[in-house]
Amino acid sequence: MPEIGPHDDIIAIKFCTMATLTLKQYKAKIKRQMRQLLKKNLPLQIAAQTTHALITNRIFHEGRKTDGSATGSYDTKQEMWVENDQLRKAGTNRGKTGNPITTSYYKSYKALKTQQGFNASVVNLRMKNELQSDFANAPISQNSDSMPKVKTIKINPQEYQIQVRKKINRDKMEGQTERFGTIFMHTEDEKNKFLEIAQKELIKFLNT
Repeated sequence: MPEIGPHDDIIAIKFCTMATLTLKQYKAKIKRQMRQLLKKNLPLQIAAQTTHALITNRIFHEGRKTDGSATGSYDTKQEMWVENDQLRKAGTNRGKTGNPITTSYYKSYKALKTQQGFNASVVNLRMKNELQSDFANAPISQNSDSMPKVKTIKINPQEYQIQVRKKINRDKMEGQTERFGTIFMHTEDEKNKFLEIAQKELIKFLNT
């Protein structure tokens, strides 16, 4: 009879965890996993949330359209006067001559974006973060330059959607699309990333 060494219990445990499931056990596992997928479908949720974050970052922080090109550039020629309630932070409240006025004068929209603390070389479709908050389904301060923690809307365990609920923001999207071209549709890279993540998470789920 062989002697039992000090680590034989560890070897036995490892052997047991590697043991092949019986057909009955395998069928039960598959049924359990199917029920979980029908009830929650975590792989789809993770893929949807991740891709939602990617498109939000591209549009509102990187300033790129669906084809990958820059969204556009800010006007540098047309002067403007802006009410304070249209700005995310205090304006100049100065006119062309430098005298105090109730509105703020800017030589151009690019000058306005610069004064408001934005990177004026990137058209990010943000001023008070209203459209971005609606698009991401996540509240964010009007002064924030951070990425919101997106929350993709769950229709059911098998369907998630990006929805812009406020009409004023849907109108903004329509106007920006007419001006710059396609912005709010997923890029090919974003679509591929969605499929890659969904597949990876499904494999991880099935192997648990």
